[in-house]
Amino acid sequence: MKAESGVDTDIAIITAENLKLVAENWGKYFSKDRFNLHVFNSTEILDWETLRDRMNLFS
Repeated sequence: MKAESGVDTDIAIITAENLKLVAENWGKYFSKDRFNLHVFNSTEILDWETLRDRMNLFS
């Protein structure tokens, strides 16, 4: 899928359950009123542990 999508495209796989956890918890990681979409800017499977780490990284 990545090879067919063009240059500089990231493909992240996330379950609905983990996406719900992000939606419910992002306010704990970001002080602004905006969620940093760089959390999803990755080519990998984004499990809850990885998402928490990335929210900490980009907060």
